[in-house]
Amino acid sequence: MKISELYLWLLFPLFLAGVYLLDFNGLYGQDAFEYYRCSCELFQPCHFPVLYPLYGKIAGLLGGEMMGLQMISLLAFTAILVILRRLIPLFYAENQEISIYLFLFGGLSAYFFRSAPLIMSDMLNAFFILGGLYFLMLSQKVTNSQNQTLFFAILSLLFLIQAVFTRYASGVLLLFYVACFPFFVMPRLTLPKNIILIIIGLFWVSVFVVLQKEFILQGGNHSHLLNWSFRNFFRSSFVSVDGNISYRFNNWLYGMMMQIHPGFCLLGGVFVFLFTRKSFSASFLIYLWFPIILYVLFLMGIPFQNTRFYLLTFPLWLILFYGPFLRVVVFLEKFKKKLLFYLLIFVIQGGMCYYSVQSTFRQNRLEKTIIQKMKVYSNAPVLYTLGMEGVLRMYKVGIPVTSLYYEKITNYPEGALLFIQTKVIDNQWKEKNPGENLNFIRNHYHTDTLTHFNGGWDLYRLHKK
Repeated sequence: MKISELYLWLLFPLFLAGVYLLDFNGLYGQDAFEYYRCSCELFQPCHFPVLYPLYGKIAGLLGGEMMGLQMISLLAFTAILVILRRLIPLFYAENQEISIYLFLFGGLSAYFFRSAPLIMSDMLNAFFILGGLYFLMLSQKVTNSQNQTLFFAILSLLFLIQAVFTRYASGVLLLFYVACFPFFVMPRLTLPKNIILIIIGLFWVSVFVVLQKEFILQGGNHSHLLNWSFRNFFRSSFVSVDGNISYRFNNWLYGMMMQIHPGFCLLGGVFVFLFTRKSFSASFLIYLWFPIILYVLFLMGIPFQNTRFYLLTFPLWLILFYGPFLRVVVFLEKFKKKLLFYLLIFVIQGGMCYYSVQSTFRQNRLEKTIIQKMKVYSNAPVLYTLGMEGVLRMYKVGIPVTSLYYEKITNYPEGALLFIQTKVIDNQWKEKNPGENLNFIRNHYHTDTLTHFNGGWDLYRLHKK
């Protein structure tokens, strides 16, 4: 291993030490708790693809699923940077300052850094996509050995297939990269080797289909995919299974801003003006630009906005932005300001990383505080909630938990608990099950306020009028 790569690998143990010293277990919001539940209750019905929970189960054999899932995200975060260290030279003749570039603009990217310790599938998904691209590129670089070409092509397929079975949204990228095989990989192989490649690919697809057949059956009803529309490009308000949601920007503008948002790449807004003709050569177009454009167009058409969705293409942007970065460095070297530039970026990025993790740490601490205070009311017959179902169940609050989301409820036991964000239900869930349930409670029950929590969360006890 080169010395220049060593500190990229050191990010993992440093991150690991940091999250445990700060007592951050990676659980943040409903999605994280659902992944955790799926890992604990493997092969039971799960809202997400089962591959990340499965690997979390395996990684956590010694320390538990929670630790295993977080370890996977942290390792994937570090491995992404190391793969990028190997990928960038495949696109650029210049090989200067790659490690420092990846450390400053990759490892210290605020949104990327914030996602690294979370129990989410984002990092693993991005790792599989990038690994698939890396081995696909290597299969093109081999000129004197069909066996090596076949080996790299098989590895590329394995990574790409695992990517789509980690998060189905990555299928947009998977289909594009797999479509490259008949044009760039298979013509380099003999017919028997092509047959081997196809058989191995189909074998791995069948293995993963069997592993998560239950989710695939559910996936046909995925609302965001079914409600995809070009009209959503220009909408900022949506009515969906997530309630009535309004955003500041329409999907098209939001998607464009995310590509150069300083939370991802601090100087992205500068780098886009420093692309040259070489930045649009054939390899850049085929392996970077086209997949990014397809994926972003896909995101613009779904009735939802989430910064996490854009993590998947961030490593591809890091490859694209390396050329503009080098031009900035060459310019600064003329004035002997390169080291000052690095120091300034380090300080700014460090500050942004600190700021960006505060929301996740606050939410994590809030969830733990809620569980501690809830134990006082463990004798309640049932607890009704919206948005905290996973938290209360996986932290084992000791009270039966019922969601207000799935159906209209017209009978609440005497002394039952209600734990909600009242304003959120009134605004986001009006005329939907949660809103209708809350209105029914207001009309038929007295509510005694027991405790207030941060974030607008209130705990009530119900008594019939």
